[in-house]
Amino acid sequence: MQKKKESLSREELDALCATALGNGTEGDAPALSALAASAKQGAAKAALSSPARRAGFRSLLQSSQPKVRKTAARLLGEVGGQNEAPALRAAIEREETLFVLPSLLLALGRCGGPEDIPFLKEVEETRRERSNGDSPKHEAEIQSAIRSAAASLRPPVEIHLSTLPPLALH
Repeated sequence: MQKKKESLSREELDALCATALGNGTEGDAPALSALAASAKQGAAKAALSSPARRAGFRSLLQSSQPKVRKTAARLLGEVGGQNEAPALRAAIEREETLFVLPSLLLALGRCGGPEDIPFLKEVEETRRERSNGDSPKHEAEIQSAIRSAAASLRPPVEIHLSTLPPLALH
């Protein structure tokens, strides 16, 4: 039986954030990974979603370290909102490391809105044009992330039962 992971205390989260964000745009990859692992927990999510911390995570999208950019995108996808969409779109446009793109795209899917669907279509077309067949695994992951993000961004479909024809019971 697997032991349930204990949630981090507020003090531990604060210390990890200070370490993760302490290097400006370079960040600390191990501390960011620990934060990302705890970001889905309610108390941790609330502590990580302050405007100052989200701004710090946004700045890490410009890190020279691909793992830091990838993890910052994952964090923004967990704790961010629609305010993060412009920074995520800009990061997607400049990203050249293939393994980072899916995390950026999925974060946009969680933070963006239906107005981001044309942007995703443009990214998909650009990726097809740029694909040279050297990295089929990464390209497949990128295409899957684009589809997933676009599906998340679509507005929910409302069904009004009163407009459906009555069922014929025989």
